[in-house]
Amino acid sequence: MADEAPRSAIPFSINNQYVRDLSVENPNAPMIYGSMKSSPEIGINVNVEARRLQETSYEVVLSLQVEAKSGDQAAFMIELQYGALVTVSAEMDDERLQQILLVGVPHHLFPFARSIISSATIESGFPPLLISPIDFRQLLSKQQAAGASENGSAAKASTEQGDAPQG
Repeated sequence: MADEAPRSAIPFSINNQYVRDLSVENPNAPMIYGSMKSSPEIGINVNVEARRLQETSYEVVLSLQVEAKSGDQAAFMIELQYGALVTVSAEMDDERLQQILLVGVPHHLFPFARSIISSATIESGFPPLLISPIDFRQLLSKQQAAGASENGSAAKASTEQGDAPQG
């Protein structure tokens, strides 16, 4: 269509992705395998942080904390910090920058983090945990509504999810 504006260049690039930290605990093995009568209750905490490294370079870290309980016993606990080095366009306003760092980049990182969590649950002797997709835009909106203060070099958003489906 003639009235459509031309698509602008992609405003960011992910230069590298990496596991920054991974912790897996299975504190009640092997007894938990025989004592579980049903799927464990799953609690998930999600956090996204971004910090400026250089003028147009940022580190974005998606943190997932998963805790599974069967009754009053811990089945497993997994903590993952999955990071990315990101370059953004120099002509970016603060609002758009925040959207990219706290919504766009985590959206791209999530499938990789989800896969790592799933593999960790399998290696712990449990069925794979398939975390439901996360709406990072809603996560940021909730954080903003809570009155979170932001500065020019760091930003943060977090939430908790309960009872994620066991795959």
